[in-house]
Amino acid sequence: MNDNKQRNKHHNMQQAGQGLVEYALILIFASIAAILIINLLGPSISDVFSRFVRDAPVAPPSLVNYTPPPTFTATATTDPNATATNTPIPPTATNTITPTNTATTTPVPTSTPTPSVTPTPSPTPPCAYGPHTIPANGSVRVQAEDYMCGGQGVAYNDINTNGGSGSCDSSYRTDEPNPGVELQNTSDSGGGCNVGWIRNGEWLRYEVIAPDSFRYDFVLRTAADNPGRVRIRVINSLGTVSSGQITIPDTNGWQNWTDVNVSDQNLSLVAGPNIVEIFIEDAGFNINYFEIERFVPNIVTWERRVRNGNDDAEERINNGDMYRGSSDLELIRDGSRDQQVGIRFTNVQIPRGANITNVYIEFTADESQPGATSLTIHGEDRNNAGRFQSSDYNISNRRRTSASVSWPNLPAWTTGNTYRTPDLTAIVQEIVDRGGWNSGNAMVFIITGSGHRTAESYNGSRDNAPLLHI
Repeated sequence: MNDNKQRNKHHNMQQAGQGLVEYALILIFASIAAILIINLLGPSISDVFSRFVRDAPVAPPSLVNYTPPPTFTATATTDPNATATNTPIPPTATNTITPTNTATTTPVPTSTPTPSVTPTPSPTPPCAYGPHTIPANGSVRVQAEDYMCGGQGVAYNDINTNGGSGSCDSSYRTDEPNPGVELQNTSDSGGGCNVGWIRNGEWLRYEVIAPDSFRYDFVLRTAADNPGRVRIRVINSLGTVSSGQITIPDTNGWQNWTDVNVSDQNLSLVAGPNIVEIFIEDAGFNINYFEIERFVPNIVTWERRVRNGNDDAEERINNGDMYRGSSDLELIRDGSRDQQVGIRFTNVQIPRGANITNVYIEFTADESQPGATSLTIHGEDRNNAGRFQSSDYNISNRRRTSASVSWPNLPAWTTGNTYRTPDLTAIVQEIVDRGGWNSGNAMVFIITGSGHRTAESYNGSRDNAPLLHI
């Protein structure tokens, strides 16, 4: 039995050795065949062979120590009679990589917070007690109880909260607490309410719309058992302006009404909104209403002729020669030469800043002349213009006003008739608005142009010398 086992074992070993030899021979012949094919077919096969060798199966572990037979190198022989044919190599296929599907992430919806709803406030109703508008060229009456809306510290300052109370308190100013500003029924003409029980330091404010920036007059309607004092304050874009003390007369009764005119306070409003404040300095009276109207100045006319032979003069344009003693004033052509004329008026009784409404100079014709003539008139830009001197260019060297007035196309003049310039208000207003102007100063007017008109001078006829009318 042991002999059989040994024979079987020996037989199996012979079979294993025989199989190994066969496997080795197969590899050798396969390698030789591959080399021959590569040499015959050229480089295009080398790639395939390289991949074949690289991917060939690995020998089992039992062949690790096996030494292969020597490598045979096969040399390809080319037939000299063969015809070479160029066989185009097909283009190398390009592998197109199909993109892998990219997973799309579905965004998770973000919840949007619901905004909180802000309640819409009810609009504030407009104030029913103003503003009070002054019509152009008119006046407005403002009832004392029609002060601004806004309450204590804004529309009024009410110190006395323990005063009397009339039926007007709650029935008229429904926007105010009761008691607010103390109101009572009035026996004055027109009825309605008046403000009463007034104390020192109290004030009332009213919104007033003015049509233009100008001076305005005030009239207060008051009744008093004792004399009192108030001030009127105007608050606007220019700041705050206060009147002086205004005395409220004693009328011997709380319902005995009178007008207090405060036109002498020189209070100005600006075009548009203004706040008018009635400030109580010394109480003891009632207020029914006040009126506002645009200031209407008293029209004052002032006239004066040239009063001195050196206050009208001529200056030659070509050389500046001065002539102060001529018997007439040649405007402008004198023979073959042109000139300019200066006229000076002294002791002009116009206060600084006066509102000038109309100005002209009146000439008396010394000769009859029909020729075309046009003139231009300036003033001398000086607080108190000096008398003309004999030195050359004494007229042209004087600084002139920015304002000027043209006098074009003068009519034909007839001897003895009078002729007036156009309105010279702009020139005179510029002069009297100067900070250094004072009533009683002198003014000079300078006349240039073309053509020829002849007027009387002081030396030719004192009574017909040029006349200034303001």
